[in-house]
Amino acid sequence: MQGSSQYGLLLGLGLALAAGQPAPCASVVVDRYAAVVHQRTITSLDVLTQLQPVRQQLMETYSGAELENKLMEAYQRTLNALIERALILEEFVLVSEKEGIKVPPQLVDNRANEVIHERFNNNRAAFFEALAAERLTLDEWRAETKDYLILSILRRREIVDRVVVMPRDVRELYASRTDKYREPEKMQLRVIVLHRGTTEAERTAKLQAAGQLRTQALQGGDFAELAKKNSEGHRAAEGGDWGWIVPKELRAELAAAVTNIPTGQLGPVLAAGDELYLIKVEARQAERTRPLPEVYADLSAEVRQAEGERLYKDWIKRLRHKYFVKVFPAD
Repeated sequence: MQGSSQYGLLLGLGLALAAGQPAPCASVVVDRYAAVVHQRTITSLDVLTQLQPVRQQLMETYSGAELENKLMEAYQRTLNALIERALILEEFVLVSEKEGIKVPPQLVDNRANEVIHERFNNNRAAFFEALAAERLTLDEWRAETKDYLILSILRRREIVDRVVVMPRDVRELYASRTDKYREPEKMQLRVIVLHRGTTEAERTAKLQAAGQLRTQALQGGDFAELAKKNSEGHRAAEGGDWGWIVPKELRAELAAAVTNIPTGQLGPVLAAGDELYLIKVEARQAERTRPLPEVYADLSAEVRQAEGERLYKDWIKRLRHKYFVKVFPAD
């Protein structure tokens, strides 16, 4: 527990320094090695700076020992991500020497132009102001952007271009998900709703009005127009259109009634609670399981993502064996 407390103090102090705030205890040394990857070093302050966006979210959600544990987990995740980043950048050095792959300055210039266009509405002055606010020089930004392009190039080469989605894998995933793709019976309903009133006279009048509306509809009146003019329900303006409804999700009286109304026809006046209902079943869709072609694209994307994650983990594992990596304990 002592190590955990030291870790929490280190994390809080490091985040304060990264944010430009005064340190709570000047005698504590914060910045030190968090990891060494071949010829690259990662300091604790590098990790803590990356944690800035996460810190506030965690502090708003957790407190005490739980907050400290969450911060520790976030620190470790961030450190691992920075180690993986360093491994990929080291690999690029080797690949560049062997194969002559380069990131020409023009690519960095193009990326800068894209950022200025997309994020700053072509305002270069605003771009430089943003760099100053983040305490970055243009050269530092260009170096970070070059690293970003390197990461993109190698990830595409080692992961994206190597992912192969086999139809067999998609079919197997679909077979394991049949319950997920099962859809219950649905009905498309139009409904006129009338409030029954509180007195016996009001209730009698509303029941008569509902009967007259039903008669008009049965004699050829446009049900949607009748709903617009007379319904007191929240879908009156849409002609009483309730859209596609799963019957079992309706209140019990309505669910029992709609199952007995033939498609395209109007049911009897139904009293339920404080309302009267006139229900027309516009269409039905029987219970079904969505066929494979209908969900193939989503399943294929899921298989592709899983295969990409597997290839990435295997790649990072190989790089960890290939290059020297030393991680220093947080406490």
